[in-house]
Amino acid sequence: MASVLIDTSAWIEAMRRQGDEAVRGRVRALVIEGRARFSDWIRLELWAGVGEAERRWIRQMESAVETAPTDAPVWDLARRLAGMARSQGATFLAPDLLVAACARANGLDLYHRDAHLKSIMEFADRFGRQFAPSRAF
Repeated sequence: MASVLIDTSAWIEAMRRQGDEAVRGRVRALVIEGRARFSDWIRLELWAGVGEAERRWIRQMESAVETAPTDAPVWDLARRLAGMARSQGATFLAPDLLVAACARANGLDLYHRDAHLKSIMEFADRFGRQFAPSRAF
């Protein structure tokens, strides 16, 4: 089974005490199975938006979850996605492009609760050969 890049939107839902139980269960299962992944950008978003209680939780997750590289191929893919989208009249937020590119460039599935990411993944799927395959669920 493929590893899964978990977007900030799903991590936040998972850390909420009253968060969607399906999301909480899915994130928990991915962590336990060793399939969950962070990216540096996702970790930054989490750290920038949480209080002390959540910071303890994030530290625990960081010790259990690998970080997918956000290296030159990821940045290149994000730029290509941005350029292709713009040429087709679509504009996506740079952080979302980076998350989608990180998943695709690293061969990871993507778990999220973000309509923008869904749009980017659908857009990239339409131009499949140009962008490494990945599934969003």
